[in-house]
Amino acid sequence: MRVLLFFTLMTFAVGPVSADTRVALIVANSAYRGAPLLNPGVDAQLVRGALRELGFDVTLVENAKLKEFDLAVREFSRRVRGADVALFYYAGHGFALTDRGVAANFLMSTDADITDPSDRVLRAGGVALDEIILEVSAGAKASLIFIDACRNDPRVSRSPGTQGRGAVPVTKDFDESIFLGMSTRAGQVAEDGEGGDGSPFARAFAANIGTPGARIDDVFTKIRLDVEAITDERQRPDVGRYDLDEPVVLRPGEARSAALDNRAAEAREVRVRHMQLDTMEEAEAAIRRLDSGEEFADVARAVSQEANSAEMGGDLGWFGRGVMVPEFEKEAFSLDVGAYSKVPVQTQFGWHIIKVDDRRR
Repeated sequence: MRVLLFFTLMTFAVGPVSADTRVALIVANSAYRGAPLLNPGVDAQLVRGALRELGFDVTLVENAKLKEFDLAVREFSRRVRGADVALFYYAGHGFALTDRGVAANFLMSTDADITDPSDRVLRAGGVALDEIILEVSAGAKASLIFIDACRNDPRVSRSPGTQGRGAVPVTKDFDESIFLGMSTRAGQVAEDGEGGDGSPFARAFAANIGTPGARIDDVFTKIRLDVEAITDERQRPDVGRYDLDEPVVLRPGEARSAALDNRAAEAREVRVRHMQLDTMEEAEAAIRRLDSGEEFADVARAVSQEANSAEMGGDLGWFGRGVMVPEFEKEAFSLDVGAYSKVPVQTQFGWHIIKVDDRRR
C-alpha cells in the first residue's frame, strides 16, 4: 500500500522557528524476558535527536512495564491537548492478538511473557494500539503515529490458530486528524537490525523525517524506499491510516523528490486499476473497504463512477508516461506491484484510488 497525496489547497506547514506546539512520546522496549531486542534503545536516541531538531518537546520512556506504559500514554494524552502536532513513536515487540474472534494490534510492555504462545497471556502484558491512537490524538490538530514493532525474533513462538507475529490492518474509525505509519506491511515482520546500529525503520525515519518541504506522506515514502534498500526489499513499511485534515510539513523548504523520481524511473509502463469517485469522503470509504480485505475489482465494480473501467473491475490496462494526467501518473508510477493508494488522488475528473497490477521496463 503506497501513498502520494496531491493537494491544490495550501499546505499546512509547521516549522521549528514558528510558535507551533509540538510534543512527542517515544516508547522503546527491549528488555523482554526470554526475547530481548538489541536496538530499541538505539532507535530511541536516533528518533529523539531527529525530533528535537524539528522543535519537538520529546518524552522518552524506555523498558516500560505495563503500568509505566499506560501511565506514559495517559500523561501524554494530557500534553497533546491544544498541540499543533503530536507524535508517538514505538519501538519494541508487538503482535496481532485475538479476543473473542476479533484480531487487534497490541504493543508489548517489558513485563509481558513474550514467548508464551497464548493470546490471552500476551494481551495481559500489552496495550491495544487502537487505545493508544485514541489517547495520543485527543485534542491535537494533527497526530503522527509510527510503530516499529512485529520484530522478527525466532524466540517468539505462536500457537496454531493465532494471528501470527504480524500486525492486522487498523480499521477502527477515529474522529481525530491522524497519520499512522507502520514499519512493515500487515501480516509481515520487521527487522531489528544489527546490535548498536538501530533498526532499518528507525534509521530511515531519522534520516528523512526532517526533509525540507515534504508532506508527511511523501516523507513516509522516502522512509519506505530507504527501508526497502537496507533490507533488500524483505521489509516494506506501510501507511496504516491517513486521516489528516490537512497535509503536514514538519520542515518548510523546497521539496526534493529525487528518491521518488528514481523509483518511478525503473518502470516504463504500468498496468493499473482505478476507481473514480465524486468526493473525497466516498473515496475514503472505498479505501476502508479495501483495508478490510475486499478485492479491489469488486469494490471498483460496486462504487466507481467511471462506468467503462468499473465494468472490468477498474482495469485500465497498460500505459506509459505522458498518457494520464500528471497527478494520476505520478501516483501510479510510485506504487509497488499489488499496492493501492491509501489516500485518494485528486484530479480534474474527481477522486481516484489507484492500484498497480504489474510494471515493465
